[in-house]
Amino acid sequence: MYAGKATGEGTVMQSFYELLYGTASELYDADAKKWVVGAAGFTDSLAFLKTLYDEKLAVSRRRPSTRMSGRKSSANGCRRARWRHRGRFLCALLLAEGRQLRMGRVRAGHRRYGVPHPERPGTRRRQHVRRLDPGGRGGDKNPDLAFEFLATALNKKNSLAFNIASSQIAVRKDVAADAGYQAANPFVKDVSELVAVTHYRPATADYPRISAAVQEATEAVITGAKSPEQAAADYDTAVKGIVGEAKTVAQ
Repeated sequence: MYAGKATGEGTVMQSFYELLYGTASELYDADAKKWVVGAAGFTDSLAFLKTLYDEKLAVSRRRPSTRMSGRKSSANGCRRARWRHRGRFLCALLLAEGRQLRMGRVRAGHRRYGVPHPERPGTRRRQHVRRLDPGGRGGDKNPDLAFEFLATALNKKNSLAFNIASSQIAVRKDVAADAGYQAANPFVKDVSELVAVTHYRPATADYPRISAAVQEATEAVITGAKSPEQAAADYDTAVKGIVGEAKTVAQ
């Protein structure tokens, strides 16, 4: 299980949140639209990570504190390039076409496919694969076309092909029930049933800073800099400083 700041969102999405939501606590009260502080489950989750690392049941403390740990932890090309959820759609299409993803760049023979970074004066142009969101932006000149694209890209046929090609967990019920989807990977049928109880990370502007505070708390605990109780208290203070005390709720 990941911990620390170096593995970034992997620490929270593939480690800490699973622990937290296994308790009676949560990160964010969606009904009240407030961030949770003082949660016993938060402290318990940090204590679990501390035990895991103290007893050497996880990767060494050195690896979570280095940026390469996320790349070394998986042979999967998409993960080595540190792709996130919204970038996997393009990644899956490229892999399905037999192209290879290496260190953030996609190569097909001697050609490279990518989207230019925004340029700054005095810098050379660079090309890397960037995250492409299948959605529109405010001020789009043709919003109807954007929705038509989404409807086509995410219909059953294309969702089924994407889920099978990239071994993704289906969120559409008709795809999850499809015999071809279930036969493609014996693991996905059981896991697809868990979608109904899946918790999504909060889609708020404050979330990235909250996530960083969680990562800092886990790092402080596994390195022995703070006890789980101290790290949890400092997290509560950080959250109140980020969103304001009025936007927090004690649990």
